Amino acid sequence: MEMCLAIPGKITRIAGDLAEVDFGDGTRRQVNISLVDAKVGQYVIVHAGFAIEILDEEVARETLKLWDEILSLG
Repeated sequence: MEMCLAIPGKITRIAGDLAEVDFGDGTRRQVNISLVDAKVGQYVIVHAGFAIEILDEEVARETLKLWDEILSLG
């Protein structure tokens, strides 16, 4: 069984339905934002290349902190 995870990231640039999203570790990806009304500077939850939800900045930062802790264990 394969599991997919939704990860928060910060929108740094928007061009049409695509946004550049920074995931906090230097990783930047192009993400489709057609499902949400997102703006530069907002955090979004990304799943399978699509932003699926706009996330409060405080919640996003806490989630990214937890991801860092989990990844440091492996």
